[in-house]
Amino acid sequence: TNVHNLSAAVNPSSSGDIYVTQGSNPLNLTSISTPGAGVFNLTASGAVTQSGAITAAGLELLGTGPYTLTNASNNITTLAGNTGAISFRDTNGFAIGTVNTVGLTSSGNITLQAGGNITSTPTTGTITANLLDMTVTGLASSIGAEGSPLLINATTLKATTNKGHIIVKDSAG
Repeated sequence: TNVHNLSAAVNPSSSGDIYVTQGSNPLNLTSISTPGAGVFNLTASGAVTQSGAITAAGLELLGTGPYTLTNASNNITTLAGNTGAISFRDTNGFAIGTVNTVGLTSSGNITLQAGGNITSTPTTGTITANLLDMTVTGLASSIGAEGSPLLINATTLKATTNKGHIIVKDSAG
C-alpha cells in the first residue's frame, strides 16, 4: 500500500482552517494544527491513521474512511462528521456538535475516548452509529451533562466513566 503522510499547520499568529481531500490511498496524519477557532476538515475514501496530534477547535470527518485517530495528544473542542467507522481519542474533553456538518454519523461503529467530558451542543449533538463505545478516563468526568444529555441513535451503546455521570437520551425521544 502507498501511504501518504500529511503534516499541516496554520501560522500561529494568524487564523485559518485546513481542508484536505484524500482518495482511496491510506493517509497518515503526522501533525495537524489550527490556532484559535480553526477547523480541520478531512474527507477520505481510504483508511486514515495518525502518528502525531491534531489540534483544532473543530474536527470534521467526511467520506467513507475509516478513521483511526487515537493519538493521546489530540486536542479538539468540537467533533462532527458523516463517514464510516470512527475511533477518536482526545487528551481533554470535547463536544459533539456542528463543524459544517451537524452531529456525528457513522455507517459503522464509533469509539470515543476522552480525558475529560464528552458533551453535546443542544439540538446539534446527535451521534448515530451501529455500535457506540464511549469512555472518559478523567476522574469524575462525564458523558453528557445535566440538562443536556448526549443524544444517541445507536443499536448498541457502551459507556464507561471514572466516577462520573452518564447522561444520554435516545434521539427518537
